Amino acid sequence: MKIAVGMSGGVDSAVVAALLHQSGHQVVGVSMLTWKHSLCCSFEDVSQARQLCKQLGLKHYIIDLSEAFRQQIVEPYIQGRLQGRTPNPCPQCNRDFKLGALWQRLQQRLKSEAGAECLATGHYVRLAADPLSRRWALCQARDKRRDQSYMLWPLSQGQLQYCLFPLGEYLKPQLRELAVDLGLGQIARKPDSQDLCFLTPDARGFWAREAPEALLPGPIVDAGSGEVLGQHKGLPFYTLGQRRGLDLKDGQRRYVQALQAENNALCVSQHPPHEVLELQLNAFNYLAVDALGIDAISPHFVQVRLHGDLHPARWLPDPLDPGRARVRFRGGLPPVAAGQSVVCYDGQGRLLAGGLLSRAG
Repeated sequence: MKIAVGMSGGVDSAVVAALLHQSGHQVVGVSMLTWKHSLCCSFEDVSQARQLCKQLGLKHYIIDLSEAFRQQIVEPYIQGRLQGRTPNPCPQCNRDFKLGALWQRLQQRLKSEAGAECLATGHYVRLAADPLSRRWALCQARDKRRDQSYMLWPLSQGQLQYCLFPLGEYLKPQLRELAVDLGLGQIARKPDSQDLCFLTPDARGFWAREAPEALLPGPIVDAGSGEVLGQHKGLPFYTLGQRRGLDLKDGQRRYVQALQAENNALCVSQHPPHEVLELQLNAFNYLAVDALGIDAISPHFVQVRLHGDLHPARWLPDPLDPGRARVRFRGGLPPVAAGQSVVCYDGQGRLLAGGLLSRAG
């Protein structure tokens, strides 16, 4: 089988390529250029991926998606943060770039020869065909601390037909040991990328280059009295419910209640934001089941942060509007910022659906 492996220059995708090659598949590596200053898919990472393919004796292709990445991922993120929201662009990047445009552009490059039959990546997730719904289902990885199903909720059934995720059964320490055994010792201890790829290694440098107005200081205001308690360093460096890093002059503990972009103010209180019992969602996607099927599954477990806890809840599709849904929790939930991903699982770790938070209630 001819398999393309999306390679970022990291240990996970390198091991995927080596394993598939060792198993006798015809493997080609493909990397995408997205962001010059990134710690994932940067020019340096792509160069390292090319060297790894050369070491393994594999063809390697480079797809330049940097302009589209700026327009579709980076610029909307900047605008969202400037408006006081906390967008989560990684799921969209997985759908539209890592498992979308990268695959489509590679197939165009290979049209003069036999195209690849599937695209393998280093995501920690399991893929299965569901016999009841006759749909592809994403399931949590064996290594729950590395599970990335939360970031793959927007994938379509059409995309899942050509995806392979060989690392779903591996623990990360096993993977690093395997890299050494496969002759990839030079990257076996390479650290994992953290935070948003285009914000690293220097978030302040990113904002200074791309949107210097984000670094304008403004008042930190007490939500009850209106008293100015200090000065923030730029709204994009704060999020709802944050307690650390406020550096208030009175030294008392306070929590971020709101980011008021209209007057560049950070609103805080001595009390944490109220817990929420219900979330309003939009832009969501159904995976293992369709909108009707999800209502028949009980219980539901909902995750609102990558590697966050699973909270018992009910996922309630809006019968009048297929583009909306509600999530109702059995107990209170810490505040979640608008724009974050909300993902629903069943009791076996199957990803049922996911969406974006539009409002907490």
